Amino acid sequence: MNDLPIWDQLLRRYVDQAGRVDYEAWSTHHPQTLRRWLAQQSADTNGREDHLAHWINLYNAFTIQSVLSAYPIASIRPNLMGLPNWIAFLRFFQRRVHRLGNELFSLAQIENRMLRQITACSATIR
Repeated sequence: MNDLPIWDQLLRRYVDQAGRVDYEAWSTHHPQTLRRWLAQQSADTNGREDHLAHWINLYNAFTIQSVLSAYPIASIRPNLMGLPNWIAFLRFFQRRVHRLGNELFSLAQIENRMLRQITACSATIR
């Protein structure tokens, strides 16, 4: 299911023109709306353009959901004793915690398997 009106409404309400997300307002007013919307999504798409749009939306939605579930956090780039904690940063992208149907995905899987592979395949066809 690729039901975009709910996702679109959330973005219009909580993301400004510069792309900054108001996590505080989102977590206060609609903390479960994104989770419910994601639970209704599937991996099914129709064609290359739909595939790319769908998986870009899912990547962004899962990223926002991860931040909302940990909110308030200063950044997805954590520090440990004043130094960048690269292990925790990579873990944010490598954890297979984002469910679509019966399958769990990491943000890295979505980026590399669902987005980069399809764009790489289409680039070699041209």
